[in-house]
Amino acid sequence: MRTKEFAVLKALGMTQRIVKKMILLEGVIYGLYAAVYGSILGTVLSYGIHRLFKGAVDVGWTILGAALFLLVQVP
Repeated sequence: MRTKEFAVLKALGMTQRIVKKMILLEGVIYGLYAAVYGSILGTVLSYGIHRLFKGAVDVGWTILGAALFLLVQVP
């Protein structure tokens, strides 16, 4: 789908190696953003489900300190 965009970049002087590096870096950045937002959304939804079923099931809900530390370190 992006063949024309890559062709323009190559016409402007980018080498094939730089284009591959750019694509790889783009994928890594998207992956990191997805991991951060997915972790935050997953934690919020998990807590919401816990609150919803609080009266039916007697289970505690905690956030591990190490998990929060890792979440903060990702970006």
